[in-house]
Amino acid sequence: MKELFIVEGVAAANNLRRSLDKANQQVHALQGKLINSDSASLVSVLQNDTCQQLINVLGCAPGDLSEAETVGFSKILILCDPDIDGRHASALLMSFFNRYYHPLVEQNKLSLIKAPLYRVQVTDSENRYVDTEAESTKLSKLNQGASVIRFKGIAQFSVSECRQLLLHPDTRREYVLNT
Repeated sequence: MKELFIVEGVAAANNLRRSLDKANQQVHALQGKLINSDSASLVSVLQNDTCQQLINVLGCAPGDLSEAETVGFSKILILCDPDIDGRHASALLMSFFNRYYHPLVEQNKLSLIKAPLYRVQVTDSENRYVDTEAESTKLSKLNQGASVIRFKGIAQFSVSECRQLLLHPDTRREYVLNT
């Protein structure tokens, strides 16, 4: 089972590469802004450098995908930063795949990984990961002396956090995208 993680930028990709199961996982760094494929023509999409890089990694052009097996990956995982820009990049990627690589969506081979926005260190050996400022504030009040870190991007996660929270199939928060 070969998984492809699509991330925002080289720093995030480099950080994940240190944590990957290299035999079964690969990472692709998006460089530049993906075009909005819902409102753009196919010609515009094909002329967009970021889209072209992604198409090259997938190994087949839009429309050439009659079956999901054409792509050299058993699963495509979108993993963007846990902030508003990351949600926007995720939406653009989901739109791209839904429009041009729909068999992947139909066969449940496209997923979104949700990275936490905050780490709350409640004790020296225990961290909790949450998605909102309200959750982090509540935890820090319940655990006096807890420290709160707001992640600015995937590049800030440690190697062990990458493995546990983002890469490992049993512990990552994965949402299969389907029609």
